[in-house]
Amino acid sequence: MRAWCPYKGSPHEKILSSGTAGAIAGGVGGLIFRGRRNVIPGMIMFSIIGAAGQAIYNTADARHTDQSTDRQSEGFGRRVANSRWSPIKVLNDDEYATIVKERILRLDVEIALTQDQIGDLQSKAQSEAQSNTGNSKNAS
Repeated sequence: MRAWCPYKGSPHEKILSSGTAGAIAGGVGGLIFRGRRNVIPGMIMFSIIGAAGQAIYNTADARHTDQSTDRQSEGFGRRVANSRWSPIKVLNDDEYATIVKERILRLDVEIALTQDQIGDLQSKAQSEAQSNTGNSKNAS
């Protein structure tokens, strides 16, 4: 279509032209390879396949065009990081500060729990040491 005129055509016109081209190709292919009985079925099948393929392509192309115009200002690394498949996420300063504060708070809690456990172990060790020294005095 582009070879005959500079007009690109609407998506609907592209589907119609692909269906027509498929019908012609299917009719000719059916006539040459399978005989006159298969011209009509070949035209029907290939027109459906051509129109469906063009409709799928139009949908994918429209989606790609929307994404490319939205992301032209972004660099490659940022596009990869913002991808839903990427394990990396781009954070702004506020999100980063929130995450760091949460991690610091979590570490403070772990430190406090560890200090409590150390204190418990030290008191147990002292009580065992006192009971051992008391037992050794009683044994003598």
